[in-house]
Amino acid sequence: MTSNLTVRSDAVLASNSLTDRAELGSALEGLIRPSECVLSFDKSLVENFAEILKEQYGIYADGDEKRNADLSRMVRWFENRIGRSVRLHELPKLLMEENLDGPRYRPLMATDVTAKEFDRWSTATAGENLDSALALQKDLGRGAHNKEKSPYDPNERGGASLRTYLRDVTTVRPSVFERLVGLSFWQVKVKLWRMLGLIPANCESLSVGPRWNTEVLFFREVVGFQRHIGLDLSSVDPELIKVGDMHKMPLPSDTYSFIFIKNTCDKSYDIRKFVDELIRVVAPNGIIAIDQICGHGAVSPLHRTDIQKAGNLMKLFAARAKIKTLVCKDINIRKISRDGSANNARLAIQVVK
Repeated sequence: MTSNLTVRSDAVLASNSLTDRAELGSALEGLIRPSECVLSFDKSLVENFAEILKEQYGIYADGDEKRNADLSRMVRWFENRIGRSVRLHELPKLLMEENLDGPRYRPLMATDVTAKEFDRWSTATAGENLDSALALQKDLGRGAHNKEKSPYDPNERGGASLRTYLRDVTTVRPSVFERLVGLSFWQVKVKLWRMLGLIPANCESLSVGPRWNTEVLFFREVVGFQRHIGLDLSSVDPELIKVGDMHKMPLPSDTYSFIFIKNTCDKSYDIRKFVDELIRVVAPNGIIAIDQICGHGAVSPLHRTDIQKAGNLMKLFAARAKIKTLVCKDINIRKISRDGSANNARLAIQVVK
């Protein structure tokens, strides 16, 4: 008799536990919407949960959870479970201990690149082996993964003329207006910002991850930013391109009035550290312009970050600095994409310091 009662009691407890845990999972689904987040090879969305709370909901400090019903339920669930107060920064670890860090919160892994194409292939996360992650990105930047399987010429971008360089590396076809005036989208914007006085004359400016010297020369000789430099993992001309990790830039703070980033965010092993560094080095009221192919819905050791759309990246900046948004748009490129990407995201912000 006692044995039967014990069995029934255990079953009731198990049932209650399952119901509670289902409610916890429901609260998490309400808080993390993968399509509204930046996806990462190196960390799941649950591991980045505390950052997502800042970026999506403006929740920074303990006590702020009272402003969100799902988060309040989650905190109460854990406090009842462990019998003490729970801090927001503890939630990622607690959620993973409940095995809620499942496929919904981990992006698909791209399968279009194989280890045999690289001499120094590694599937380690940056947290596990940062040196391997950087070595792989360095090989990629030098041309270890292209149609010819041969190193890029850093002084030449596929035979493109210097004047048309930026149009040649921009995926989306120029608009009718851009074709009429013979300028790329970003050249038109830069001309406007200079006319409005948003970019000072003779300012210092920067390209992050330009790959080719051509980009630096383009901004110097065509756009007119005579003090423009680049930052990348390798360089054959340190006067044009400085060597360094974009997550820890060997560059002075509050310096660059214009920063340009073309298809570099997807190489980031920690997009939030990258954003922090951009905010640090940009000059007061400087402009950061980003042009990024995205929306793959998958990541890999090469393409470690998928911002998915411009608004997702903008939220990362807005959570860390006071900004004015100058451009935030997505252009659908599904019909011309060869790798499954959905968007060409364009984002330009002015960082108010």
